[in-house]
Amino acid sequence: ENAIPIVNKPIPRAPKGLAHDSTTIVLFYQYIEPPWTAKAHTKAMNYVNELGRRVGVTGRGRCAPEGLNCTLTGSAEIVRKFCQGLRDWDPIFNETDFKFTDGLDPLKRFRKLTLRKTEELVAYGLRGDRAPSLKESTAIHAEAHEYHKMMTEP
Repeated sequence: ENAIPIVNKPIPRAPKGLAHDSTTIVLFYQYIEPPWTAKAHTKAMNYVNELGRRVGVTGRGRCAPEGLNCTLTGSAEIVRKFCQGLRDWDPIFNETDFKFTDGLDPLKRFRKLTLRKTEELVAYGLRGDRAPSLKESTAIHAEAHEYHKMMTEP
């Protein structure tokens, strides 16, 4: 079920029956094209930090002109509230495929929220002006289940 994409779909509800102290982890990234200006980058940093502190998520993230990449923890409800907050703030996050894992041990929760302002989302040495455009890519996207099926074919 976690392999089913939620791009342009509602954030899934928290599963019923979770222990009251269980942890949920969410992993996501969202590229921004064209990249955020310096002013928009700072605004995004401030918003994500404020949203995270307001709802109470913990974890790590990188905020670059080219987008946002985070691994966050909290209760199932809090983590989903954060993701919805991103979508409410900027519709580009409707394109984000948030990956939730629920019911983890409370000890798996990060202690604090750390969001780094960086010039690259992933350190690959291609700043935004040198990185290839994702919107102009001719690569074919395969969902996880399609990819696994393709890997079994000769």
